[in-house]
Amino acid sequence: GPPEPPVVFNSIRADVFEEEVEEPPEEVSDKILFIDNNLAPTNFESKLEDMKGSFKDEYARWFANYLVDQRVSTEPNNHQLYLRFLDALDRKVLMKFILQETIVKSSSMLNSEKTMQSSSERTILKNVGSWLGTITLARDKPIKHKNISFKDLLIEGYESGRLLVAIPFVCKTLEPA
Repeated sequence: GPPEPPVVFNSIRADVFEEEVEEPPEEVSDKILFIDNNLAPTNFESKLEDMKGSFKDEYARWFANYLVDQRVSTEPNNHQLYLRFLDALDRKVLMKFILQETIVKSSSMLNSEKTMQSSSERTILKNVGSWLGTITLARDKPIKHKNISFKDLLIEGYESGRLLVAIPFVCKTLEPA
């Protein structure tokens, strides 16, 4: 396809981590993805135990990317379930990467031409915004200004003619608070 235009929104920046993304061996990743795909309120405790047996902190970045990119972004009805699962896993490093991946995903979607043109992409962006607010503001955790300056984001949206994506994202992020 055509090259992506330059970044419009400079007011949203994920923290940069130098570590490589370490993927688990295939049998472990298959197991983790299976647990995650079959997670439900009815089997929560058993899936949590399975996950605790398979998950290592080294895989946190890989799993955070998967969860945000593949599940959270398209499954708003499961946000509370995923959050409960992450809380119960209780891995600090994992939550750090979940937040980082959420900001990365938000930024790439805000800056993407596809999001401007497609209402289904805008729905995904709203889901990600809602998740961002749920894991931060709804729990009295700040969204740091260095990561997202909401005022600047709206100004950049206005100046670039991209309020169509900026306003719903900001609203959805603030809503859980």
